[in-house]
Amino acid sequence: MVIDWFQPWPEEALQAVSLRFLKDEELGTAEAQASVINFMPYSFVAVESLSLRYQIDERRYNYSTPKSFLELIALYRAMLTSRRAETDLRIETYVNGVEKLRATASQVSGLEEALKVKAVEVEEKKAQAEAMIPSLEAEKSTANEESREANKVAEEASKKEAEVNRMKERMAQP
Repeated sequence: MVIDWFQPWPEEALQAVSLRFLKDEELGTAEAQASVINFMPYSFVAVESLSLRYQIDERRYNYSTPKSFLELIALYRAMLTSRRAETDLRIETYVNGVEKLRATASQVSGLEEALKVKAVEVEEKKAQAEAMIPSLEAEKSTANEESREANKVAEEASKKEAEVNRMKERMAQP
């Protein structure tokens, strides 16, 4: 024979304990908070009824004690805190990402403006260069012609020099 020292808590008592531990938690709307607070006793009572069925079917005991109920609430609060921290971290990451995207977009727009200014400058320089091409070609043709003339003069000078050298040789011979 076994003495069962664990008496079931009345649902009102579970409700009061749940309210006591969860009333200061930020759970959203009043309706959401009431749902969470009401779910805790409901789940505990459901476990007790399943424990009774388990005892009848399997002839084994599963106790749900007041300590189990308090651990259920503590576990919920710990998980809530953990999930909120994860969510806050993700929000911070996304916000930082959005800020970086905005900064990059701003930099890109600044670079686009600078590129437009440079494109105008390049077009101006290109136009100036194209305007200089005819005068450079004229100077090039003049230089080529002068070079041809200089070559002719150089050829004549070299012929004269050769002739002078021959004369010197003849005069130097006895």
